[in-house]
Amino acid sequence: MRVFLTGGTGLVGSYVASRLRERGHEVVALVRRGSDARLLEPSGAARVEGDVCGPVERLAAAMRGCDAVVHAAALVFTRGGPAAFRRVNVEGTERVLRAAGAAGVSRVLHVSSIAVYGRQGGGAVLGEDAWREGRIAPGAHYAWSKREAEEVAWRLHDAGAVQLTVVRPGVVYGVGDRWFTPRLARALSLLPVVPLPAGGQHTVPLVYAGNLADGIVAALERDSAIGRAYNLSADAPVRVREVVEVFARELGRRPRIVSVPSSLLLFAAAAGDALARLLPGQDEPGLRRAVGRLLGDDPFDTTRARRELGWSARVAPADALAHTARWYRAWREMHRESS
Repeated sequence: MRVFLTGGTGLVGSYVASRLRERGHEVVALVRRGSDARLLEPSGAARVEGDVCGPVERLAAAMRGCDAVVHAAALVFTRGGPAAFRRVNVEGTERVLRAAGAAGVSRVLHVSSIAVYGRQGGGAVLGEDAWREGRIAPGAHYAWSKREAEEVAWRLHDAGAVQLTVVRPGVVYGVGDRWFTPRLARALSLLPVVPLPAGGQHTVPLVYAGNLADGIVAALERDSAIGRAYNLSADAPVRVREVVEVFARELGRRPRIVSVPSSLLLFAAAAGDALARLLPGQDEPGLRRAVGRLLGDDPFDTTRARRELGWSARVAPADALAHTARWYRAWREMHRESS
């Protein structure tokens, strides 16, 4: 297949580009002018300049001759508020899908997020059909935008404009990660004691970008996945404590892990977000959002993806975490030397 890819310069998109190329597919990546495309370079993907917020006609022209679209571009953090999230995540998604229809590229895979589920009480196990049932906090602009983007995508599918598959990743990490890995590494470098709810015994919806890309490509290659959504939230069960211990070991740290009440950790995270917003040049921090994911076991059911796509962890979480931590340590040391 010839696949048109958005978000190829980001963590998820760059891994998808490489996996598509490994599978023998041709990749055309949409790249914004002036963006850092270093993560995309190893895949050898062709590039076309453009923006998901650009004119539909221009996007359609770039897509012509392709067989499928993978829409992985999204705004995750910004100081631009809800308008910025909506412009990129909702309106950008609609533009990409309408462009695909106009270009005659009906097959579209949309990368959504487990954020669409909101918070659902009662310890429920969340299958793919529960995505509109949970409560999303008024200030959770990313989650709202991803839910609305998915609603737009399904409406276009139901109208016959595209043949849609949706995947919903959890917290993604890997080489090139600009969010989860740096934040965890910084916390471990600063804290001699790491406070965790229940001592870190909860499982977490954490997925290695390489394993996530396997699931995305598997879904794209199967016609049976059309009209289906898949939780790709965790490639294998992993506990918060394991994540901290692997990263600490690879980063040369030996913090003491202590169990703390969930309410105390949430308060500290909210205070940290409030302080971070006062600093110039900081994106929307998202610490409260991240901590919220640690409170309780991973509720997302990945049975459908494992059964229908044959999805599994090609790289074990312990190995993927260690590999990512080693990359970050080398990256950090290189930047220290150059500064």
